[in-house]
Amino acid sequence: MLACMKTVSIEVDEGVLQAAQEAATRAQSELSTLLKEYLERLANGAAVCPAEGERASRKRLPELLQECNIALDGRPTRESFYTDRRFH
Repeated sequence: MLACMKTVSIEVDEGVLQAAQEAATRAQSELSTLLKEYLERLANGAAVCPAEGERASRKRLPELLQECNIALDGRPTRESFYTDRRFH
């Protein structure tokens, strides 16, 4: 059975469009094909909306900083910079 195809129109900045077309050319594809594939992945849950990815990254940031042993309690003092082994 054939799926009903819809046409979508979008507005983008001219610079964004040109950069996207260049990226499609480098990928040896057409921009419309790349957009269609991205929308399919997004609909199937295989792609993450930028806002969701950013939210997940922000949630994980304190955990990553903790793993790196970076203090979240403010800027280091001059004294701590010279005595703390993390800065050497």
